[in-house]
Amino acid sequence: MFYVLRVMHRRVYRSRGSLAAGVVIAALVSAACLVDAVLSTEAKYWGADGGIAALVWGSLLVTRRVGVHVESDGVRVVNLFRRQRLRWDEIERFELAPAGIYPYAGHVILKSGRDIPIAGITVPRFLTDKLKPRAQEPVDKLNAILRANTRPS
Repeated sequence: MFYVLRVMHRRVYRSRGSLAAGVVIAALVSAACLVDAVLSTEAKYWGADGGIAALVWGSLLVTRRVGVHVESDGVRVVNLFRRQRLRWDEIERFELAPAGIYPYAGHVILKSGRDIPIAGITVPRFLTDKLKPRAQEPVDKLNAILRANTRPS
């Protein structure tokens, strides 16, 4: 007997460029640590430089998971310190609204009225007008996926 499994391609939605910015920052910090280690004559500073570079790259590995992971039965919202699984029937909509230090950030609005911010979809204070449409793209795509996966009442 053969079983056919329908597997939905997992997709992660986040602001474009956030991961690239993290890689650039990590590379710059690593380069500064490397220059400091090369110019330092004492070996005791090499460990500190290597530790700082490892910490920056390690934090980049953690932040690369941040975003909205779409699955067949719902989404998993992964923020820096918290993950939440939500079924399609719990979600009312996704939207871009102010959150914390960001002028705009993605939010999951639940049918219960709860609001869950999405750390992976944000617009920084600088270039807000230019970057807001880029952050709106994943929100629009998530709303389209939500409509496709929910039955009308």
